[in-house]
Amino acid sequence: MTAATPAGPEVLADGSSSAPGGRTDDGTPLPRIIAHPELLDAGPLPPLSTGRWKLVVAALPAVVLFVIGLLMGGSNWTMAVVGVGFWLFMALLVWMDRRALLRTEADTLVVRNVLATRSVSGAGVQRVVHQFNGRSPDFQLVTTAGKVWVPTSRLERGHSTLFSWLDVHAPQAVLDPKATRWRQALVDEGHL
Repeated sequence: MTAATPAGPEVLADGSSSAPGGRTDDGTPLPRIIAHPELLDAGPLPPLSTGRWKLVVAALPAVVLFVIGLLMGGSNWTMAVVGVGFWLFMALLVWMDRRALLRTEADTLVVRNVLATRSVSGAGVQRVVHQFNGRSPDFQLVTTAGKVWVPTSRLERGHSTLFSWLDVHAPQAVLDPKATRWRQALVDEGHL
């Protein structure tokens, strides 16, 4: 006899939905209400910034070095090459930021970092680890198939989408203390 598979979270009158909540390391149950069920079927999330400002700011010293290199002439072309190289390095960093992808497809989370795209099944997530990344953290999912870095800090609503997906499709995942605090801050601010 086969057990009935759940059809998904129940949508409540206020637009929120109930979902199985996970538990923290000490066994404390997490909230069971998803205030934004639209996050569970999120298409590719848009990046936080286009990176144009970084390229404009990087162009200023690059142009100065290039002009100084040209004016000094002959043996001092190195300055011009360094200026162009600096701008190309900044363009590479902007390109890497723009490659970040996070998309939810039912119980699968699709993540792209710089080059690799990985699909993570909710049933395979064992732990969620906080990754320091300046002001806004990223997270690492420890799965049965290995570790997957999720670039949530580079995407609009990246943190909310990740934790909503974890609440519904990976309630067995154990959050480390910093990830638990970050999740609770999202709940307190109404983003989750």
